[in-house]
Amino acid sequence: MTNHFISNFSLTGSPHVIIAFKRINREGNEHWLNKMAVNLTKRSDDEFPCGQLAHVELMFENRGKWFRYSINKKTGTYDAKGKITWKAGTVHYKQVSETSMADYDYFEHKVDREKQRQIHNFCMSQMENTFNFWGYVLNFFIPFGRIGTRKYSNRLERKKAKWFCSELIVVALQSAGHSSFSELEARSISPNELYRMCSRIDIPFICSPFIDIQI
Repeated sequence: MTNHFISNFSLTGSPHVIIAFKRINREGNEHWLNKMAVNLTKRSDDEFPCGQLAHVELMFENRGKWFRYSINKKTGTYDAKGKITWKAGTVHYKQVSETSMADYDYFEHKVDREKQRQIHNFCMSQMENTFNFWGYVLNFFIPFGRIGTRKYSNRLERKKAKWFCSELIVVALQSAGHSSFSELEARSISPNELYRMCSRIDIPFICSPFIDIQI
């Protein structure tokens, strides 16, 4: 699947990617890592939904359809009785489902198609890589010696790496040389902090990406 999507990424289509942030469901079956991440990275001056974000994804248009890309901490599945079972997450690339992204907030980031191809190819090189558990748990406590990837390097496309979601998305954006993200230390960026940055650099916020999107 990876090679198919690399070789068939269309250079015609939307002149933007979508950075999609998932709000925590405090009343639902959220994993404890999600709750911890939100509590550690929120600020008193955050305006909703910032301060309530536990996950981020990157969305691409590819040959007329939209796909979501990220890594989950854990993936939950329900049995017939409604009991949830968690399993380890890996980097994923899935066609967008409107219902699956109902709890997300969106920024429309203008990126030309050639740079989108570069980002897309980096993303595909990371498929099936696993979750950076210790980085996610510890990096927001410790001021130095953080665990994970600091910045994009083309060497990453040839080796295995572990990621948490916002670390992965920041490095993916850096892979096309975007100046707005190039100086970020990816392993120290939470979904809440990435949302704040998108707001600061005037990436347009949109209510829904599903207008005129084929799913």
